Amino acid sequence: MSRAETFAQEKGLTEYIPVLRKGALVAQNPAEYEHIDGDEKLTDEEKEILKKEVEHKWRLPWKLYLTIITCSIGAAVQGWDQTGTNGANIFFPKWYGIVADESVRNSLLLGLVNAGPYIGSA
Repeated sequence: MSRAETFAQEKGLTEYIPVLRKGALVAQNPAEYEHIDGDEKLTDEEKEILKKEVEHKWRLPWKLYLTIITCSIGAAVQGWDQTGTNGANIFFPKWYGIVADESVRNSLLLGLVNAGPYIGSA
């Protein structure tokens, strides 16, 4: 309890100390949240919310799923770009005459082409 109170005071959340104390007790023993008594006893509404959380753990906001799907598609596209660039490194420098030798110009061109997908996504 003292750690919850110290946290609240450090973060300027002193008005939430009762809720943080309840949360600390639930976190210590999640399976027994219904048996907490004393000043930190959970209300029926709080118990019902925790019960729904346990029984329906995959019930999340649609926007969260949309964010996960969008990021996954972006990661797949980035991976395809990276794979294509890696494979092209075998052929394109010679084809375009920018073989990576000691020339600073050729090294910069090769680096710029390789960084293209990352620069484009930024």
